[in-house]
Amino acid sequence: MERNGQSLRRTLALTVLFSLAGAVVAASMVTVAQQILMPPHEGTLPSNFRSLLTIMIEKSIYHPGESMSITIRNDFNETVTFGDTSYTTHFEKWNDTFYWEFYANIPGEEALTLLKPNETGHARVQLDSAFPEGRYRLVSSGVSIASQREVFVWGYGEFAVKSNA
Repeated sequence: MERNGQSLRRTLALTVLFSLAGAVVAASMVTVAQQILMPPHEGTLPSNFRSLLTIMIEKSIYHPGESMSITIRNDFNETVTFGDTSYTTHFEKWNDTFYWEFYANIPGEEALTLLKPNETGHARVQLDSAFPEGRYRLVSSGVSIASQREVFVWGYGEFAVKSNA
């Protein structure tokens, strides 16, 4: 009986330990994802998070189903690495109150993509035919690991979507 009690206590202890470890890893992943995918407002940026990408969108108003041409310029003095061929870009939609909400990722092939200082990259995306009207921004984010430090960089360009009707 004592042996079964020890085994049960050991199993419970390991279960708790793995649960806590999983929660810590999950929390760390969420924090990193929030930093990369949803940059905070400029005034609250940590010292290693900088708005150093210029995002140029060819028009300020689009209609559902239109194609969008995007240019990303690295204004940082170091090479920036992105996690995919779309320069880790996503759409955010203004919620008409106080903040931007994540809307959709822009698909790209998983591949490390580099932009050297002052270099530009280009991407093209087709807006879904059901893209709702509203105010949007296209956000791109990457990281530089030069000079023995990690610096997150990001930039955005704003546009609006109006219905075809």
